[in-house]
Amino acid sequence: MRILITRFPYASEFGGLETHTLALFERLKRLGFQFKLISTCPILLQEFQKRHWNCRKIWWPKPPVSKLAVLSWLLFLPYQLVVGSWWLLAGKMKKYDTIYMLSFGEKLSLTLLARLLGYRVFWIEHERVRRWWTKNPYLFWYCFCSRFAMVVCVSGLLKKDLEKMRIKNLKVIYNGVDTEFFSPRYKEKLSSLHRRGVECFTPPRCIVGTLARLKPEKGIDLFLHAAAKIAREIPQAVFVVAGDGPERNNLIQLTKKLELESRVEFLGELNQAQVRQFYNSIDVLVLPSTEQETFGLIAAEASAMRVPVVLTDQFGLTDLIKSQELLVVPAGNVEVLSTAILKIHHDDSFRVKLIRSGFELVKHKISLEKMTKEYAKLFQN
Repeated sequence: MRILITRFPYASEFGGLETHTLALFERLKRLGFQFKLISTCPILLQEFQKRHWNCRKIWWPKPPVSKLAVLSWLLFLPYQLVVGSWWLLAGKMKKYDTIYMLSFGEKLSLTLLARLLGYRVFWIEHERVRRWWTKNPYLFWYCFCSRFAMVVCVSGLLKKDLEKMRIKNLKVIYNGVDTEFFSPRYKEKLSSLHRRGVECFTPPRCIVGTLARLKPEKGIDLFLHAAAKIAREIPQAVFVVAGDGPERNNLIQLTKKLELESRVEFLGELNQAQVRQFYNSIDVLVLPSTEQETFGLIAAEASAMRVPVVLTDQFGLTDLIKSQELLVVPAGNVEVLSTAILKIHHDDSFRVKLIRSGFELVKHKISLEKMTKEYAKLFQN
């Protein structure tokens, strides 16, 4: 089977969508699938080139997710139809029969064209539902085009939101964790944690970590306020913030205001190998997001590494949780957040139960193997 992948984002950064796409097609390649990326996304193009996968960079207008982009997308619609037709026809000549669309813009402009040319069309939805989507002037066309595609959502929470928007043909396939890579058998730890500021705390210490893009909606300020409460009760507690973003300087200033400079480490952006080392280096992972997250792959990765996780009820992953596989707390409540972290630290039996049940959740429900099988079955049928 041959698949065309399209990705024309408004902005490009390495996130859950990129991780999901690379992991999925790595496994599909092992199953004999062939694919080609057509994109303007520098990150995906670079990652495909590193792996010597088939890809092509082209020019394409930005998706209509801002006032200016709404106008420019319409202005360049004839270009999209002409260039899109050329690529789709060229794909047909090379026996491509499936198109895997990742961005809002090409779903609007190319879905009907692809169907007319005999392609099977799959939309992959990772984005949480925001104002640019619900108030978009092209929403009516998006809803209409969804009738001619299979719309795959990465969580049940996202599916419910799209159903409210009257999107058709929805199917949930949960994100999957690479349990070969994120495995507790790897014992290496993050060397940058062994700095003077952390080493001065002798065991038994408690290292509480968070990993996120440093944006307001990620709730890292709440993490720091919870850290201030925990530090008063656990003298050996250390807190680490992994990730980078526009809020970094504000968070550093907040750390000083809370008098936590000697307790908090800002690690910056980590590559995948460093992320695994990060999980190995911490005792608890905290994800305090205050706005909806479509899934929560970081929580699943940490659980695969047998790290207990505290996360807010804003994550799509929570609709899979039937018992206490992960510790879910209400968003925006510092008191409840700090209490949950303290419970994990003080209650050994609870911590062990949380680790075991989180690991089983990943193994049986959200492994990369399970996700790949579901996509392969979907494409083949």
